[in-house]
This record gives sequence, structure tokens and C-alpha cells, in this order.
Amino acid sequence: MLAGANVAIWNVSTEQPQEPSSISTAVDPDAEPSPAVDNSAIPDRPGTYVQTQLLSNGRLRSDEYIVTREPTDTVTLRVRPLSGYDGIAPVVQRLEVFADGSRVAPARPRVSGTDVRTVTLSEPSTRVHLRYVTSRGVLESAPSETGRALVLANPLSAVVEVPVRPRWVQLTGADVLSLSCVVGEQTPQPCGGPDDVGAGWRVELPRAGVSPGVLAQVDLPAA
Repeated sequence: MLAGANVAIWNVSTEQPQEPSSISTAVDPDAEPSPAVDNSAIPDRPGTYVQTQLLSNGRLRSDEYIVTREPTDTVTLRVRPLSGYDGIAPVVQRLEVFADGSRVAPARPRVSGTDVRTVTLSEPSTRVHLRYVTSRGVLESAPSETGRALVLANPLSAVVEVPVRPRWVQLTGADVLSLSCVVGEQTPQPCGGPDDVGAGWRVELPRAGVSPGVLAQVDLPAA
């Protein structure tokens, strides 16, 4: 069970992959540009960390950090499987990969459906940084008079060839009402709680087993 799982989601106001298909490599002109890369934000402790921001256009912008004790040569990517939520079908675009601070050009900077992408790093690295924009990762309530929605805060599953455990997931950009951890067809389990320093919600992912999807119920910002 995931009830004891600890994923992290902070409210601003107030740790994986296999299958293929052909896709377009065009950059989505409507996606918001990513801000400048800040390598100082990479955590020191080994693990997988996801920071996701809900944008005003309903897309998600994510920075994912994979920190390992042993160097890795590749990272394998796929959209995180999520059963029972047909309205959430993430399309990951504008994928950027950095290995120990050096940019790596993915052959196809987009992942959706059953696509599996294996990115070969320019050299063995212990710090991999992924940046991407996701569409179709937000499911609004229907009808939604209150602007309530579900957000998949960790839409991309990233796996490296050396052992590394997931650590936490963070979401900003909306009022978070509750968090659930979801694995396959299992019943979603509440997860998360107030941060020790009062900065919002923080949840640590399970130490073993499949890394869950993190679903946040949010109130969307007023248009």
C-alpha cells in the first residue's frame, strides 16, 4: 500500500520503461519557453526529483533531476502509465537533456502514448537533468464551475541503468486541495502532508517497488 508513501507538492499561493511508435519532432509553437537552466538547483543526494509548474495555458512545465552514485550512459523515457483516467493522456514535448551540465540533443524531443525513447548521454554522468513541457496532463472537472481539476504532476517516467530511488515530486502554479499516489489499477491512496517548514505539501515516494503517479486535485487559477 502507498498510504505510508511520502511525494512532494508545494502550493505556491498561499523516484520507471518499454514500447514504440513514430512521432513528429516539431516543436510546439504554443508551448511556453523554458526559463534559463539553473544547475545549482540540482539536488546533491542521490535520487529522482521532479519539479512541475502548472502554466496559465493548462500545460505543465517540468524539471526532472536524476542524481546517481555511479555514472550512467543512458536514460530511457516513456509517458507514465495511468489507468482509469482516460482524460489524462500526456504528450511530452520540447524535451531537453543535460548530463553533468552539458546539453545532449535527443533524437526525438517528444514522447507520447506507448513511445519509448532511449537517450544516449555524451559521456557517463551522475547528474541528469530533463526539461520538458506536457500537454493533456490536466483533467478539468465537467462541468467545472469552480475550475477544479486533476493534475498528473510526474507525467514522464525516466529510468537509468544504475540503481536510483525516487525521492519526491513538486507541483506549483495552483491551489492544491489534495494529493493521491496511483499505481496501475490500484485504488489511489492519499499521500503527502504539510512541509516541516510550512512551505506547502511534501511527499516522499516509496523506497521500493513501482514509482506511483502523483495526482493533485487543484483549484485552477482564475482566467
